[in-house]
Amino acid sequence: MVSLSVEHAKSGRASCKTCRQKIGKGEIRWVKTSESEAFGTVKAYSHLKCLKLSKKSLKDLEFENIEFDGDFSKEETKEVKKAWKECIAALTQSPAKKRSKTESKDGSPKKKKRKTKKEKRGRS
Repeated sequence: MVSLSVEHAKSGRASCKTCRQKIGKGEIRWVKTSESEAFGTVKAYSHLKCLKLSKKSLKDLEFENIEFDGDFSKEETKEVKKAWKECIAALTQSPAKKRSKTESKDGSPKKKKRKTKKEKRGRS
């Protein structure tokens, strides 16, 4: 089970789990908390714009369930809600169709490469 909260970064030491950049002190950040048998409670931090969720974890999460740790102004709350909607929109977009091995980039069938005489005889 994953829980999600938002807070202001207490220091500038934590790195974003997605982009690997430092999250500056006082910046708004997502805190994704999960339980692990091996490690106990695990927290992962992300910039407001960098949040990545799986479709599986999205089932359990709604904006109303997000915990706001600390004092947030109305503008900051709106900013968080906007970032949440962008994350959901990116997740719910249909994925790009994968090409089969016989299709070229433009979707047309690939032409088979002709073997040289050496390749036909089994020589390199």
